[in-house]
Amino acid sequence: KEAATFLFYGVSVVFVTQSIDTSQPNARELLTLHGLIDERFLVGLRDKVTRGQRGRVLSHMNPSGKCFGYANIPIEDTTRPGRYGRPAVVGVRQAIIEEEAAVVRRVFQLSASGVGLAQIAVRLNRDGESAPMPAHHRQRRVWTKSTIRRMLSNQRYRGVLIWGRRTKVRNPETGRKVGRATPESEWTTVPAPELRIVPEDLWLAVQARNTRLNASQVARLGGLSRTPRVYLFSGLLTCGECGGAMVITSGGGQRSRVKYGCRVHRHIGMCENRWTIRKDRLEEQLLAALE
Repeated sequence: KEAATFLFYGVSVVFVTQSIDTSQPNARELLTLHGLIDERFLVGLRDKVTRGQRGRVLSHMNPSGKCFGYANIPIEDTTRPGRYGRPAVVGVRQAIIEEEAAVVRRVFQLSASGVGLAQIAVRLNRDGESAPMPAHHRQRRVWTKSTIRRMLSNQRYRGVLIWGRRTKVRNPETGRKVGRATPESEWTTVPAPELRIVPEDLWLAVQARNTRLNASQVARLGGLSRTPRVYLFSGLLTCGECGGAMVITSGGGQRSRVKYGCRVHRHIGMCENRWTIRKDRLEEQLLAALE
């Protein structure tokens, strides 16, 4: 496409590696041929990477990044030189970190006893428990509801490796890769008892509780999915203490008053600002100031 654009404006392009000059009569056929070859190479490379990752999972190796509770230990091949003068790394195995494993078991025990996700995060943060490494969009290393939710559904803690839940495809309009869920029949599931942190009875108790909570929520919503409500000042208010977002922290029923509060205090427990304000009073004050 770019070569055709240059050709339209009378500019010739020389591809050094393929020895192609767009000013030559056969340049269009050569570019089409090389494009097909490159596309076939990329597809083959993707298939090789997929087979390699699946093979590592079958060998009880770690095909992805870090996981809280485990340490990544490289497997070196001393007969092959690697980068920076070190032996080549042929794989990565995982070993349990007992200090972090104790925190994982505590999370599951709190959930099984009926403590909610937000309250679990608040307790861990207030007790100074080490949290997983933050995501790229978060600066602070703290416990959050989403972190607890992902942990409670991670089957690695029960000694089962699952690979292939999601696949990435490139959006032709934006050029970015997006993740898509794959059918469960295409997952690769491998028992790994050496990685078990959570006892089976505790794991089943947590999953049973989550199933009951999800079923009650579906029944309460009449089978419809919950859509987040947007208020007049959604996304515009920040806490004066920590700079976090001010969100709806209570209310929403037929008789209760909806109130704004600090999200960091309510859901993370890392801010001392416990003040709340009713939505109608807040909107009345702000609108009066704007007028």
